[in-house]
Amino acid sequence: MDYTEKYLTFEIDGRMFAFSVHNVLEVIINRQINPIPKSAEYICGVINFRGEAVTVVDTSKKFGIKESPKNENPVIVVIQLQLENKSIKLACICNSVKRVEEIKFSSIQQVPNFGNYYNPALLKGVFYIEDLLYSIINIEKIFSTDDLMLLSSPDSL
Repeated sequence: MDYTEKYLTFEIDGRMFAFSVHNVLEVIINRQINPIPKSAEYICGVINFRGEAVTVVDTSKKFGIKESPKNENPVIVVIQLQLENKSIKLACICNSVKRVEEIKFSSIQQVPNFGNYYNPALLKGVFYIEDLLYSIINIEKIFSTDDLMLLSSPDSL
């Protein structure tokens, strides 16, 4: 029996990515982002998410992709991560959200190892839909423990 998992697919600067739906709390369109002075380069600010201040990350900068033109109506994906025994919410800006896809495990390919050009632990794998390559982001690895400690305490931004 071939098991499946659901992924939220999204685009950043023409590149296709996916988060496991287990980590996704909500997709928000056109929410005001309040800037945080003197924060890390990839931090856009904070949003009000269900009465809680949640840090917003410029995903293109965090992923090391060239900066996309600013979108008047940003698409924000709110995700939840675990840091030790603490749950952390984080909002990621992307160009667009495509849809939720149910992918068979047998369709997910391992990330090829290209030596020191990138860290393969940052991706859980890749899959194709209609000839488009989607990279499954390992969100627990993309955001280092130091990042998550910083993001979990907005007064330290």
